[in-house]
Amino acid sequence: MKRLMKTTRSVCMAGALLTGSAQASLITTSAPLGPSTVIDFQQFSSVVFASAVPIQVGATVGEDVEVFGLGTFDSYVGPISYSLGGNGQWLTSADVNFRSAYLPVSSSLAMEFVFNTGPVRGVGGFMNYAPGFGPVLIEAYDAGGILLETYDLTTAAAINTASNSINQGAFRGILRAAPDISKFRITASFAVMDNLTFTRVPEPASLALLTLGAAGIGIKRR
Repeated sequence: MKRLMKTTRSVCMAGALLTGSAQASLITTSAPLGPSTVIDFQQFSSVVFASAVPIQVGATVGEDVEVFGLGTFDSYVGPISYSLGGNGQWLTSADVNFRSAYLPVSSSLAMEFVFNTGPVRGVGGFMNYAPGFGPVLIEAYDAGGILLETYDLTTAAAINTASNSINQGAFRGILRAAPDISKFRITASFAVMDNLTFTRVPEPASLALLTLGAAGIGIKRR
């Protein structure tokens, strides 16, 4: 009986830890994602248009991940030569293996990555954009299309690279306490991204809660 009470108390403490932990955050490196999967778009030897018909990008890593182009014009996936104004250029000619997903014109609305294999806890990528064309939003949605998180990179974590830079950028992403992100959307004009990176691994507090919960169930059965 005493052992059961002690275990129950531990489970409650773990629950409090989980509740008190950060539920979501904007991340500027991939390190907080821990063990993760990277989609580098190398399978696209030529430019592919992503519009109402989704483009499969995750097959090479054993995942069902699709990208949609949302808006007046398509998003693109593949080798690019692309000017980012004051933030330099992304050039396939400088690196034949440099292939990305991008929003090429000011009237584009968004590109959206959908995780059909299952929701993820954190997601982001190596990004850049042409400054001076309004907000650059990264957003997370659940399976029902409900907005979970939104961040404007131009104000929350601006990316600044030299005007003569080539293939430069920075990691930006969203991390949550539990794997509930089914869609990752980038809404901007003249935005680019490479190395879509994501993880489903729960945070340590979640693991502790699950472990202690299982222990409590085992003791109760005994």
